[in-house]
Amino acid sequence: MTTPEYRLYTSKEGAARIGGGISEHTLDRLAASGQVVATYMGGKLLWTDAQLAAAVDAHARPAKAKAAQPERSADLNPKTRNNIAPLRPEPGRRYSKATR
Repeated sequence: MTTPEYRLYTSKEGAARIGGGISEHTLDRLAASGQVVATYMGGKLLWTDAQLAAAVDAHARPAKAKAAQPERSADLNPKTRNNIAPLRPEPGRRYSKATR
């Protein structure tokens, strides 16, 4: 009977194996917080392929559904835009003819 061969990776090697999706610091943080199970041998943090896959799964997010844009009132009824009275500036009290 043969023993299975386990390949262990450091955080730096594991991040390179993942392919840039997760940095080595993120792997260290996930292990320290206990969000992902990691292997410690001689006080050194090491990762198996299954543990690296779990780290990627810990960062997986569902796709967000695109929110519907609210409709603008001007788009709903184009006639209302033509019925708006134009703004007309009026002079203030300081410049009115009555005070001169």
